[in-house]
Formats: sequence, structure tokens, C-alpha cells
Amino acid sequence: MENDLSFLYSDGIECNQKRNYDFNSDVNVTFAQRKQLFAMCGRNLLTWIPEKSCLEVAKNTVRFSSIPTQCVNEVRCNSLFTHAALISQSEVVIVHLPAELYASHYPISPTKDGHVCRSAFVDLGLHRVALNLQFLCVRWHPCYLKGPYLMALCNDNTLRMYDAFSCKKPLQIVSLDPSKREIGMSTLNPKYFIGDSAVTFDFGSPLDVKEVEQNGPQYWPIFVVHGCGEIRYVISDTHNCKFSEPSDSLSILPLADDNYDLEVSDVLCLENDGLSVLAVASSTGKIYHLVVFQDKDDDEILSCTSSAYSLHVHEIIHLPWYKLVSERSNVSTSMCTVFSDYGLKFKYVCYCSNEIYMIHLRWLEDFVKISEISEKVAAEETRPTSVDFLLKMPSKASSVQSEFIGVAFVNAENQVNASFLIALTSDFSITAIRLPHFNDANDNSADRSIVEKDSTTAAKNSSSFMLEVEKLLPTERRFPILCNELHSKFDGRLLKRVFDMVESKFFSKLKPARQLVIDRVNDLERLYEQEVTDLDALSSNHSFLKIIISDLEKDLEMLESKNEAIIQRCSILTDVLKRYIHKENAPLSTAEAQALFELRQMEASVSCLFQMLRQATGELDSFQFEMEQIVYARSKLTEAQYEALLRTINENDSHISKTLELLTAVKKLLGSTNT
Repeated sequence: MENDLSFLYSDGIECNQKRNYDFNSDVNVTFAQRKQLFAMCGRNLLTWIPEKSCLEVAKNTVRFSSIPTQCVNEVRCNSLFTHAALISQSEVVIVHLPAELYASHYPISPTKDGHVCRSAFVDLGLHRVALNLQFLCVRWHPCYLKGPYLMALCNDNTLRMYDAFSCKKPLQIVSLDPSKREIGMSTLNPKYFIGDSAVTFDFGSPLDVKEVEQNGPQYWPIFVVHGCGEIRYVISDTHNCKFSEPSDSLSILPLADDNYDLEVSDVLCLENDGLSVLAVASSTGKIYHLVVFQDKDDDEILSCTSSAYSLHVHEIIHLPWYKLVSERSNVSTSMCTVFSDYGLKFKYVCYCSNEIYMIHLRWLEDFVKISEISEKVAAEETRPTSVDFLLKMPSKASSVQSEFIGVAFVNAENQVNASFLIALTSDFSITAIRLPHFNDANDNSADRSIVEKDSTTAAKNSSSFMLEVEKLLPTERRFPILCNELHSKFDGRLLKRVFDMVESKFFSKLKPARQLVIDRVNDLERLYEQEVTDLDALSSNHSFLKIIISDLEKDLEMLESKNEAIIQRCSILTDVLKRYIHKENAPLSTAEAQALFELRQMEASVSCLFQMLRQATGELDSFQFEMEQIVYARSKLTEAQYEALLRTINENDSHISKTLELLTAVKKLLGSTNT
């Protein structure tokens, strides 16, 4: 819908022979070996030169610093020709075009370096987060009183709005995925669905709401077409820079079980006097003309979230290669592109790989004419759509065939009703033909069959591109060179750009890796310090155990010495009692019998006690040996072994505590015995 006439880029075969086209006697421009890109910017021809990273225009030179790092596929200018978008697969650069570029006479002649224009990458941070994100369709918003705004459809099923003056971040993001309905959501890990992803979009006519501000229409519908043929719409609010919630799939009438076998490749919205027609092109060679019916008032559309539009299939155009594809011949499906301009009212151009057609919606033209006279329009009063053959790629003997990769229109200023179609092929040859004026006598038959003109007749109307375009270009300046290097010297900004790319691609990954290594080293240092602390604790515990063992040995020696004395005393008492019993031969009293029983019981307890002390001494010696082994092999212990060691130490501590209790009891017993 925007007034840009752009050539699309294609990875075609490079030709080996250079073709020089003389724009003027003193300037030559070479179209060969390198991939070129052209666009019409008003009455000026705009050219992208990849090997020089520059744009060439007919009147002046434009320089800018932010040049794309990828091959540019398309150049688009907004409707006011104030900005140009250089579009590649995953990059978009916006160039601000000064008004001096279009002036016939300059108050001050520009230098040989030309005008230095501001340029910036669109959403550069987008690719640092999701490197696989690509731009499927990029268009300038038709609202010329705000912005300018650039709309981009990405392969993650999101529609993004950018401001040309601050394009580092999107103003708004809306997800077109039916399973995700949150406005402004970001899909960094998109899930792709076969046939469900959006492939292209176009703008409809603005809504005429009751409260219209002075700065133009506020609400614009955007028709988004998915690969499976589903069509949805999103309302863009240009004053508030917002999107509405995406609608459900619009109903297409009459209904068809196969969804009309749509394999969408492109869409174009034609708007005339309030009647909108969607031209949906299929890769199989069919074009669907869908009349857009508005089911609700404009004010109700904004207040209601349900679908406010419906589509009616008015006709289906079968292009010539559809028959070949349907018959399953060797002809493969091709990308079908539809293209129009403000100068082509009720008409648009459709081109595929090797054919170009002019499609004239005569019924729409008749409808508009009749509606101006009468509100009721009869179907028999309208003419059918005509499909007129314009140009066909000639066959070559070689297996590699050239393809059309772009078209553009040029309107002559010095000729009445003269317009030319410019076609660029993949071998970088350029053909310009004068567009015929199809009158009523060239109407097609009622069954909307295709009128194919003879290719030889079309060749006669063809002329050299330079002969036709030279009449249109001004004579004072002829294509000066536009580059990003001032005075052909080294530009440090390019080096900075390279460093930025390296930093974004490598240094951003090295920084977290470096931090991970630093954290790991810190963890190892902490573990080493913990091991040293544990070894110090074990050493101190070992020294403490040595002291305890020495004390136990002393106590044991003392007990052994006292044990002998106790045994001697007990034997003496026994002998005394025996002598007393045998001498007197009298029964013991109750107290004496009790004392004798307690004495024998004490003797047995003392013997058992000394046996336990000897066993504890052996265990302490074994524990001391184990501790020495632990101190020797501490650095080789695993975590599991270290936990087992702690359990052993705790068990030994319990044995030591029990031994100390026994020693205390023995001391008390010995004390009572002495008394």
C-alpha cells in the first residue's frame, strides 16, 4: 500500500559478462557481477550498491555509517520519501533522507561527499537475544501524519511497530499465535507450526470513527495472512502506538472444505472509495480476490473484541502455470508476488519467476463509477477482471534459467499518460517496456479467461532501460557515488562496528564463562581452607586423645597396684573368718553373713572392672593408631570416607566417656574399701 517501488533481491546466478549502461557521457554505472537493488523514490531512482555499501540517487549523494552486515534484499521508502528502509534477512537499517535530495536547485552546492544522513539498525538487541529471528515482511505504515512507523512481521509470529526516529526498541509487540493472546508478549523461544505461522500482511482502509483528531486517522486495520490461508486482523492505534488483540480467523464465504487450497505467498489490499479488496496470491498460480465486508460500525469495532470483518470470495484467477502445476508436470511452485502503486488505480502487477501480468479489476472500477450515480449496482452492469500478459522470460539453451526478481514503475514527466515497467532479472539484465493502456475493447471473455498477448509483440514494445529512463532523470547531476567512507579514507566507525559484532557474538559468551571459572576457583579455595581447618581440628583432637590415654594409663596402673592390695586384704579377711569359723565352730550372725556376702560380691565386681579397663586400653591404642593414619591420609579422603570417620570418632568418644564413668565408679569403690 505504501508508495514504494522496490526490486526484490534474489540469490540468482551471477553473469560473467559486465553490462555497462551509459547514464551520461561522463558517468558509467556497471550492472554485473555484483547483486544490485533498485527502488523508485518518487520520481528518483534509488540504487543500493552492495560492494560499496551505499545508496545512489539521481540528484545527490547520501552517506551513512550504519550499513547492513548482510545482503540487502529490499529497499522500501515511506509515502513522504523521508525515510528508506534497507531490508535483509535478519537486519533492517533505516536511513533518514533529507529534503535536499529532491530539490531541483540547491542554494548551496553540496560537496563531492554529498549529504551525511542519519541511519540506525532496527531493534539491534533483538538478534542478540534470539539469533534465529528473521523479518518475513516489512512495510511502512500508511499514516503520514504520525511517525513514520515501520511495521515488521517476524518468523516467531509477532508483529512489531518501530518509530523511525527511535528504532532501537519496538514501540509495541503483538503475538499472532492463536495459543498466546497477551498483548506485548515476547517469544524468545518461538514454537513454529507448519502452515499456522503468519507469512505476510497489508494495511486496510482507516476506520472513520466519530471522534477523529486533527492529525489524521488513528485506527488502521492490518490484515495478516497465515500460510494455511487463515486471515486475521489487528487494529493499530497510531496516536497511542498500540495494537489491539488479534482477531479470530475471519470467515471466508462461501465456505470451502479445503479452505480454497490456499498456499499463501503474498497479499495486497486495494482500497477504492471505501471498498477494500484483498488480492491473495498462492504459490500454485491462483489469485483470490476477497471483498472485505465490515460487519460493524467503526466505533463498535474498537469496543468489541469479536471479528468485525468477513470476506467474500468474488473470483479466483488461474494464472498460466496453475494448469501445469495441477497436472503434476515438471513445473514447480513459484513465489507469486503482487505489487501496486498509487498510480495504478484498480490495477496491480503479479509476477512469478518467469512471467509478469497486469491484472485489472474492471468490475471494481465499474462498481465505483456506478455507485457514484446510484446506490444499487447490478451484477450484469460490471465487467470481468482482465489479466494481460506483459513480459515473459525467454528460454535459454542452458539448464540454468533466469528469473524475474523485481519490478518497478516509472511515470514520465514529459509524456502524456506514459508509464514504463522496469524488470530486473537474476542475471542482472534490465528490461523496460511501455505499459499499454488497456481500454474497453480489450475486455476478456465472460468466463474470466486469460488474454495472453504474443511475446513478439511485447518484445517490440520493449526498449532499452536507459533510453526510457534518461528522459525521466534530471540533467544537472547523474548518479554520484554514495559510500560510508569520507574522502575515501578509512572510517573508524566501521572498525567499531566490527568490534561491536565480535563483542556481541563472542565476548558476551566469554564473560559468563570467565565468571564461572572465577566462581569455581573461589569454591576450590573455600574447600581447601575447610580441609585445612578440619586437619587442624583433627590434630588438636589427636593431641587431646593422647592426654586422655596417658591419664587412663596412669589410672590403670594405680588401679592395678590397689587391686593387689585389695586382693591381699580380702585374703586376710577370708583367713580370719575361716579361723574364726573353725575355731569357734559357731554359726555366723546375720550381720556377719551379710558382710561376707558383700565382700565376695565386691571381689567379683573388681575383677570384672579390671577386665573392662584392659579392654578399653586396647581400644584406645587401636584408636590412636587409626588417628595417626587419618592425619597421614586426610587429603585423600572422599566425602563419604570423611563422614565415616566422623562416625568412628563419635563412637570412640562414647567409649571414652563410658571408660571415664567406670574409672569414677572404681575410685569411689576403692575409697569405700579403704574406709
